Amino acid sequence: NRAVDRVSVSRRIINSLDYWINLAESSGNAVIENWKRHSMLLGERVTVICDGRQYCGNCLGVDPQKGLILQLEGGGIRMFDAAHTTVAW
Repeated sequence: NRAVDRVSVSRRIINSLDYWINLAESSGNAVIENWKRHSMLLGERVTVICDGRQYCGNCLGVDPQKGLILQLEGGGIRMFDAAHTTVAW
């Protein structure tokens, strides 16, 4: 119930994106380590939908090129790229 300064919010979002993009270009590992510290998915059972199919498994991490890494319930490890995958909540 308060007015929000949209310019200020936009500036903070753009500055944050700029920071993370620059960090990813200089040190992709730093971004991954930060993701691990803050991820609600890491170590949890996750259901994803990829190309219309549903997969369930334990989230092992993220690969900067290949995407979310799951230990599938049926065995095996698979990586899911963000462009074709949705996490089902």
